[in-house]
Amino acid sequence: MDSFHIMAKPVGAECNLSCSYCFYKGKGNTQKLEVMSDEVLRIFIEKYIKENSGEVNFAWQGGEPLLAGIDFYKKAISLQKNFSDRKIANAMQTNATLITDEWCEFFKSEDFLLGISIDGSKEIHNANRDASYSSAIRGLELCKKHKVEFNILCTVNSKNMNNPKGLYRFLKDTGAKHIQFIPIIERLENGSIARPLDLEYNAHSGNLADFSVLTDSYGDFLIEIFKDWIKKDFGRFFIQNFDALINKKLFGINCVCAHTKECGRFLALEKNGDVYSCDHYVFKENFLGNIFYKSFKEILIDSKQKSFGEQKFSRLSKKCLECKFLEYCYGDCPKNRTVLQKDDYPLSALCDSLEKFYSYALPQLEPIIKNLKAKDI
Repeated sequence: MDSFHIMAKPVGAECNLSCSYCFYKGKGNTQKLEVMSDEVLRIFIEKYIKENSGEVNFAWQGGEPLLAGIDFYKKAISLQKNFSDRKIANAMQTNATLITDEWCEFFKSEDFLLGISIDGSKEIHNANRDASYSSAIRGLELCKKHKVEFNILCTVNSKNMNNPKGLYRFLKDTGAKHIQFIPIIERLENGSIARPLDLEYNAHSGNLADFSVLTDSYGDFLIEIFKDWIKKDFGRFFIQNFDALINKKLFGINCVCAHTKECGRFLALEKNGDVYSCDHYVFKENFLGNIFYKSFKEILIDSKQKSFGEQKFSRLSKKCLECKFLEYCYGDCPKNRTVLQKDDYPLSALCDSLEKFYSYALPQLEPIIKNLKAKDI
């Protein structure tokens, strides 16, 4: 109970873009911009610091968190310093379109790490991200100008996965040294993104949206990039999807939440102080309480949250339980389990692709693992 993670949503689902694959659109009140109040901010920061041990990592997300304004984050930094003299880290996921010199000066002075969403070249990026390429690249270049640390979050979708090596080269050319590839798995119901399935035998599935990752090809996509990375870029570029395997082999820890044995340690905090099981599950059934009257530790040990976390493993299919790669993905993120089976729990839409990737990558990593162990890393 000493370590947990909060994804703070200071403006909720509000965003200046309307990306086609955004699962957070429509969460909460989107009629007008409302920013987390000073009181909620103070309570959040105080409780999060006091209830966490070791280094405290604040993750500011949205929607688009820059819409909260620079004064909001100046208040947040001031509160952090008031409540603790421990090391505190701040990270923000942003579409980068609102970044200015003033923002960059602030980010640099306070050591913010930015996660910038880029899906590829102009045509590819604009296909799903509201024609925002030029503005996003302008923001990224400002970060480079001011030496603001940033990484790239690239969604893998039907528009950008046909040329994996070209995409990889493009992302490296942005100047980022850290890249995450996040596969898009979303279903549509009545033209809108549907909520994740309940992990039951007979849940209604529906078809994946046409912008979703091409599930049969995702393994090949990862393998093609992995080949370039392990040959030329290991130690120079951090690719979360690959380095996470090294971390697992060295330390036995899955550092990507989608591939942990249980869920439940990554809570979502809305702008009014409401807490939910996960930012993929901001639904009334997953409401856990409000920070005005509950501590984070009370929320984490709540029977509802414990059940939510345990179901990831307890509702694994027979195929998963018998899979030799079980410990590397544990059935993948529950929201990706969209493949129904007769008399069994659903499988991840990425199951076959992940199996193919692990079959290729893990043997290739063995010499690296052996060398790192010899160096006692």
